[in-house]
Amino acid sequence: MNLNYKKGLICELFNIFKEGTFFGVIIYIIFKSKIKFFKIFNILNRKNSKSLALVGAGSHQVSINLPCAIKSNFFIDYIFTNGSISSHYLSNLLKYSQVQDKLKKIIRSDAVLIGSPHNLHPKHLKFFSNKNIYIYCEKPVAIDQKGIDLLKSYLDNKKIMVGFNRRFAPLIIKLKKSKIFSGETLEINYYVNFGNMVNNSLTDLKIGGGRLIGTCCHYVDLISYICESEIEYVSAFGSSKNNEISENNFTSIFKLKNGSVANLNFTSSGNRKIFPKESIYISGGGNLARIYNFETLYLNKRKFKNYRNSYGSLNAWKKFYNAVSNNLKTEITLADGIKATEITLAIKKSLNNNGKIQKL
Repeated sequence: MNLNYKKGLICELFNIFKEGTFFGVIIYIIFKSKIKFFKIFNILNRKNSKSLALVGAGSHQVSINLPCAIKSNFFIDYIFTNGSISSHYLSNLLKYSQVQDKLKKIIRSDAVLIGSPHNLHPKHLKFFSNKNIYIYCEKPVAIDQKGIDLLKSYLDNKKIMVGFNRRFAPLIIKLKKSKIFSGETLEINYYVNFGNMVNNSLTDLKIGGGRLIGTCCHYVDLISYICESEIEYVSAFGSSKNNEISENNFTSIFKLKNGSVANLNFTSSGNRKIFPKESIYISGGGNLARIYNFETLYLNKRKFKNYRNSYGSLNAWKKFYNAVSNNLKTEITLADGIKATEITLAIKKSLNNNGKIQKL
């Protein structure tokens, strides 16, 4: 094992611990180490829990969503992926779970987690929506207009929850409960230091949609959530080299319906060892809030710290489990997911048209 791989693995484990749970770190280590004889006990009492099927068995699925789902009281009964090795191996780690090679065989579950490649999300959302079961879909719900159009027939489905977990980050909850910005028009500066470019499924435009479409839906959704309003106008400029505009280094300006304004500064050229991944500055009504990587929150002169579950994944899963258990409407709807993707597509269009304003 070379030194760079070790450093990368340690960094990844640290991020998993902050974003998810200690249980997630254990699962991830076992999954990476390929300890096939060890079985993680799925849950203590299946009779009082809800069943969850997994669609996809990637690193984020295994390290974040899976442990958060189990800790929220789901038990995993079926696993489906196109990669039979990963699905069979994950099944070996969990009691009671079975590998299925066809989606139609896992509709007996109470709920399903869609963590497949981004380009397959519309297809999988359509399939499970027609089966009338609860769905937790990782963002984004689609990576292009064709995918959005496929989903618009299911806007009335109250059983779909999109994984915009930052809404449930402890420091965002504290910010909202403070009500210092309630009813105010806001100014938000959201800086994302995403890290150097790597070749993976996310950066593959046909599979993951690229960083802009695949990840920035998180940030535009949170901006709307904090402002309590929808983004109406978008303008964006990207850095350029040899007359080629980059969608991995850009600044986008938003005008919201309630008069608030925001900008999203996204860079793939920063250094994560020096600066945090995400920094948010919010002002309005004579108040100022600053959030650093969902670990530190300043509300005017008051300071709050958070060391665990910083991105809200566990809280999001608890909300989803409550909806499934009590037959309730989910808190982050398909309409929210579609809106976020429409905004990121508008950013991309503006980038390619010299900052031309896009109306949503």
